[in-house]
Amino acid sequence: GVTDEKSYSENIRNVLKIESKIEGGCPVLLDKEQALVRKGILCIWRQDDKLLTFSRKTRRRQNYCFLFSKHFLVTQRVEKKGEEGYRLLKENGLLSLAKCRIHEYALPEYPELRFLSFGLEIDDGSQSQSKQKLIFIAMSVAEKAQWIADIAQVQRI
Repeated sequence: GVTDEKSYSENIRNVLKIESKIEGGCPVLLDKEQALVRKGILCIWRQDDKLLTFSRKTRRRQNYCFLFSKHFLVTQRVEKKGEEGYRLLKENGLLSLAKCRIHEYALPEYPELRFLSFGLEIDDGSQSQSKQKLIFIAMSVAEKAQWIADIAQVQRI
């Protein structure tokens, strides 16, 4: 129907607008089957983070994340000619959702973060036992639940 076509072209415009704001572009977003599912702020947990300094440090470490139908983008906000832009993280800034497994409770050893954190385990095709895992910390329990639900739904399609 007409509304399908309208939302389809609206989605393409939306995706292209984000793509144009990413430093150096992001060719995987030019696939017309990519749809933006969710965007928002997540913090990446690093093993060297000491819990005591966590809340103070995280403010600096907020990453702007975009969930598309096939990829998950982890970026930092940058100023680009006076406009807001995004820079993909050098390592794991662009994740193929087909190669990720979600872990709902990523930091069991930190009870206060258990309900805010989730992990994405990355299958890079290698046989090694130690798969790389990115741990994200959401701003609230509700947001974590929404990210997980959206990622899980995208992976089912």
